[in-house]
Amino acid sequence: MKISNTIQHLTGGVIAGFAILMLLINMSAQWREPVGWLLIIVWGGITCGWEYWQYLKYGSKRNYWQYRGKDTIVDLLAGNVPVWLLCIVGMYGHSVIGVMR
Repeated sequence: MKISNTIQHLTGGVIAGFAILMLLINMSAQWREPVGWLLIIVWGGITCGWEYWQYLKYGSKRNYWQYRGKDTIVDLLAGNVPVWLLCIVGMYGHSVIGVMR
């Protein structure tokens, strides 16, 4: 099993997360939470679709999960965890800053 292109997934997740963070910070407070959760779901769908495309591109073999299973899981986490964290900061960060004053 070889873990490959995880850095690209992590980079894409960080870039998307910062873009979403900027969007959420500049959005009115009443829309931050619903839009943030929607963007988390949409980004998760995009990364799952990307992994499925890679699965089809490199051959959907019967023993795919034995050879590429860990790589797929690591790529999904690397692409989604930064978005989750930065979305949560964008959705609820204003509450923490208000409390800390």
